[in-house]
Amino acid sequence: MRIDMKRAAEVEQRKGLTWRTLLALVWFVFCVIFAVLFVNWLVSSETLDSGLVHGALAVPPTISMDIIRVTAIALMVGVMQFFAIVFFAATNPAAKVRSGVPTATAQSVDYYEKQYNRKA
Repeated sequence: MRIDMKRAAEVEQRKGLTWRTLLALVWFVFCVIFAVLFVNWLVSSETLDSGLVHGALAVPPTISMDIIRVTAIALMVGVMQFFAIVFFAATNPAAKVRSGVPTATAQSVDYYEKQYNRKA
């Protein structure tokens, strides 16, 4: 009986994770597509060319432009994912609760409390 109550409480805590996971996956795919298009535009407009990369950034000439493109795409995706995590943490209601502040109600539901505090 207690195991069932604990399992039900854990399932209740996981509600909404599927949508968050799908949203994170869509955001990741969007970031990859945007980064690929942006880096290809930089290369085609010759803003990012081999002279800039090898001269100003001190990258050895043995590294091809394709490797530099993939690295630039990975860096852009990483930066966008970082800002997405920071934005999520800033807007998450659980992150706004200050720890150590006493309240009359608990932040998480105690499944044992439901059993003993039934109103008859």
